[in-house]
Amino acid sequence: MHDLSRVPPVLPGPDDGTARRASARAVRAVVALALCLAAAAVVVRSTGADAAGEPFKGVANSSCADLSRLAATWWYNWYINPGGCNAGEFVPMVSGKDKHGAGDIAWQRDQAINAGYKTILGFNEPDHADQANMSVATAVALWPTLTANPAIRIGGPAPASDAGGRTWFTAFMREVEAKRLRVDFLTLHYYGWNAGSCDANASGLEAQIRWMESFPGNRPIWVTEFGCMHQSNPNMAAVNAFYNGALRVFARHPRVERYAWYPWNPHNELVTNGNLTQLGNTLANAPGSRDGTPPGGSGSAPAPGASRIQSYNFPDRYVRHSNFDVRLDPTAGAAQDARFRLVPGLASGGSGQVSFESVSHPGHYLRHYGFDFVLAADDGSATFRSDATFRQVPGLASASWSSFQSYNYPDRYIRHSNYLLRLDPITDQTGRNDATFRVTG
Repeated sequence: MHDLSRVPPVLPGPDDGTARRASARAVRAVVALALCLAAAAVVVRSTGADAAGEPFKGVANSSCADLSRLAATWWYNWYINPGGCNAGEFVPMVSGKDKHGAGDIAWQRDQAINAGYKTILGFNEPDHADQANMSVATAVALWPTLTANPAIRIGGPAPASDAGGRTWFTAFMREVEAKRLRVDFLTLHYYGWNAGSCDANASGLEAQIRWMESFPGNRPIWVTEFGCMHQSNPNMAAVNAFYNGALRVFARHPRVERYAWYPWNPHNELVTNGNLTQLGNTLANAPGSRDGTPPGGSGSAPAPGASRIQSYNFPDRYVRHSNFDVRLDPTAGAAQDARFRLVPGLASGGSGQVSFESVSHPGHYLRHYGFDFVLAADDGSATFRSDATFRQVPGLASASWSSFQSYNYPDRYIRHSNYLLRLDPITDQTGRNDATFRVTG
């Protein structure tokens, strides 16, 4: 059955975790029962992958209707078949829970392969007694069985994000290198627990990714579970900010090939009573693939929540990025590289402070550099965030439009000059016209 009764891994906390494990089991057992009753026995190969790019945005199980609402481009359920759901691409898992025999592993592997799947996720939290519960020696002994078919891509075991998980996985990877075992991509989990471990920069998650990147082989990485628990998630707004921070982290780490949000904790829910939550709306509007393709659509369709920046004195021209330079172009109106999300300012989310995140390159923002403008990935530095933050004010040429004042150079505004964007002091009517824009859909 669906393994929603599983207990998510956590960072070391102030107690032994007994209470949180018991409550998590109770909630997920109810969800598991509902989903299992709804599941059909037929194994169906999903064909719902994003048409314009490889699937990127995923969910660690939800109802089929919710997966569609969320525009998830892939998902999994800790089992080898999707129970009849074809919303997005399903990826089977040989979780290893309660099945440590080579025959059991081979049977699950073959069931997935015979159904047409080309990728299989490996053992789930083998370091946890309530999950795969395998010693490193057992996992290493079973690994050649799981990877016997060279045509099937196999993801490595997913350790918990605590110290025990890191110790287990380090030992496993040592054996992988020594015995030349095949691991096609790495999988990781991350859960905030203590206050601050789900901050808006997703710094704890980034540290976990960097640790995973330290293993030799330069393998792709899938973040197959992440979320916020206990003191790390005081409310959904904090979790929503963490998720946005996670998207910026993923953009800085090109080896992150896919991610899946875990929605089964308080304030982590994506859907309640059939409606998307604040977090659910944010995830639904996030790109479905790493190339910035909008959820469920082609590269030319507008992404939900995206805006265009129209010039006041050249109304046929829009701000766009091209080869990471930023300019005004007359043909940019329908282009993905002319669409931006106006998000709370990276340096300050105060009244009117905004940053411009690219739709086609999530985690990349308009910033000034030498008073010129470029599209660049958020490197997490205070300098970057100040350079990428602007105060939206009434337009200098027309109050019904907008102008954008620099956060760290408040005597300067975004303007165009010879169709290139600059940050300049504005001293005359030409400058006021050049520094006035309309934010439009």
